Amino acid sequence: MRQRFRLYRRKKGGRYYIHDDVTGKQESLGTSDRATAVRLFHSESEATKQPAVNLQIARAYLAASDPQIATRNWQFVVDEIVKLKKTKPSTAGAPQSRTRHSMRSGICRFWKPDRNISCVCSKLEKFRPTFICGASITSPSI
Repeated sequence: MRQRFRLYRRKKGGRYYIHDDVTGKQESLGTSDRATAVRLFHSESEATKQPAVNLQIARAYLAASDPQIATRNWQFVVDEIVKLKKTKPSTAGAPQSRTRHSMRSGICRFWKPDRNISCVCSKLEKFRPTFICGASITSPSI
């Protein structure tokens, strides 16, 4: 079976790139180091062959870098935004209660049932109804 990706190095700048033979897309690996480039090349190749296994590997890497990542859900994110608004000096005129209210009445009310979903396990399909409903996500108080 022929490989989908090819690894090559451009003379100008010495950066390594991946060429996708299916789409014709070329993407920089952002490195001039051969060992790093080969590792990134192999991970890209494996990602197309076994996507389910790679999801588990990604979760393992995330858990190693941040042990609390598996316990964070979207409610935690909303709570942290409210805390951030309280402590931020530029919003001294906007009290925490106003920010909390804007979170309840703004975009957050449309995905309230889904706030207990882990951030890592979230998929776009869960948020698509929120975007379709026309909720404003550019509120100045958020």
